[in-house]
Amino acid sequence: MDKLLEDRKVIEERLTENLKCKELEIEKLKIEINRLNEERNAELDSLASENMTLRARLREAVQSPVSDSEKEHGRHNSAPPSILATSELPGHDMEGVDATCPTPDWDKHSCSSLSEVSVACLQDRIMQMEETHHSTNEELQATLQELADLQTQLTELQSENERLTDEKNVLLESLCRQTEKLEDSRTKVDTLQELLLKGKEGDSCTEREQKLVDLLKSAQDEREALLLKQEELNNQLTELRNAADSGGQEADRLSERVKFLEYTIEATHAERKQIDQELALIREESNSRHIEINRLNTLLDNAKAKITELEQARELRDKSEMDEIIDNARKEKDFLEGQIADLQEQLSRSRCEVNKLKEQLRQLQEECKVVKNNSKSAISNLEYQLQQLKDEKMNLAQELQESRELAAELQVQAQCHLEDKSQLKSVLSETQKHLVLNEKKMSEMEKLLCEEQRIKMEKNEEWEQFQSDLLMTVRVANDLKTEAQVQSEMLIAENKGLKEKVKNLEAQIDRLKGG
Repeated sequence: MDKLLEDRKVIEERLTENLKCKELEIEKLKIEINRLNEERNAELDSLASENMTLRARLREAVQSPVSDSEKEHGRHNSAPPSILATSELPGHDMEGVDATCPTPDWDKHSCSSLSEVSVACLQDRIMQMEETHHSTNEELQATLQELADLQTQLTELQSENERLTDEKNVLLESLCRQTEKLEDSRTKVDTLQELLLKGKEGDSCTEREQKLVDLLKSAQDEREALLLKQEELNNQLTELRNAADSGGQEADRLSERVKFLEYTIEATHAERKQIDQELALIREESNSRHIEINRLNTLLDNAKAKITELEQARELRDKSEMDEIIDNARKEKDFLEGQIADLQEQLSRSRCEVNKLKEQLRQLQEECKVVKNNSKSAISNLEYQLQQLKDEKMNLAQELQESRELAAELQVQAQCHLEDKSQLKSVLSETQKHLVLNEKKMSEMEKLLCEEQRIKMEKNEEWEQFQSDLLMTVRVANDLKTEAQVQSEMLIAENKGLKEKVKNLEAQIDRLKGG
């Protein structure tokens, strides 16, 4: 029994150490999650600021009014209307364009076609990013569903633990009542023993009375042993209740951790929605840029056609007028080429910014994968802890069943003790009667010899009855001995189960340390 108590103390110490380790690991995980959230928020802020600068630049490039448009219209009033329409385009500054262009005359068309191809590739890339975000969102939804299932299982386990605690309380109350009954029977047996011991002091105490006294002493010893065993069982039940309470607290901690993970996943989901909206805006802006480039290319083609027409018509008209018109057309061409160069430069800048956004998006995807892996590991840990709680629940149910059986056995034993007490009372009353008769017979021995013989015969018959009763008592004592052996075997088996539980807890600690 001392070894069992020592083993339980060791188990309690290990459980406290495990709980402390788990609390430290939970604190570390919380700190890590807070750090990741802060980094993600910082990166999102930087991404938002870069998006704002990109939008501002695009708005400046697309919506900036033309300064000196009337001057250009007065300067080129002799040009055809298709050429004059190019000077009224929004988003370009006439004063900032150089008169000459360093590139060749007709190489801008190939550059514009390359820009169109790059814009198309950019759109395909954005579509792929959207598909990736959609799949990631679906995975996050599945993770949320798994967490909800785990939370429901935890609530069920908590209700089951509460039910087990209620049953334990009922069992403890019944054991307390049985203990009170045993105490009452013990006091009554003590009084009977005192009476028998007082009768033993007289000279008229027979061998039968001596045997009754010995039997009472042995019954009292057995009763005391049973009371000690009952106290040990009560202590075991209190320890089981404490273990169930600790399991309920652990389940509450796990439910709080599940709620925290759900909140983190919801925040990540909202951030992903915001990034999707920003990507949609960037795609719309790239489409508008693509349309603007196509329009400028068509205007450039029209200007080239007009220039060829003017060069063909120069031979039929006056040279001075044609040279002036050709100069104006060349200026228009240079102006358009300068606009195209500015747009291509802006397009290259936007490409660089889009590449930056892609890189930031890739980093966010990696962070989302990390969060997803962390949530999966947390789910696996919760499932493992849930399995452990189920095992503990089964063990508690088994121990509760054993306690009920033991309580039933104690009730049977108490009933047997009550029956023994009633028999002892009857035997005591008969003994007192015989003592009175013996005293009378000693005074009238000569006169009542025949009566003495008859009384002797009655004594012989009673002695045979007493022997049968004694045999019955011995059998009951043997039964009690076998029951005590069975209980000792049950305690040994329980000790083995506790040792196996300790091994399982040590394995869990090793897994947690390894994880």
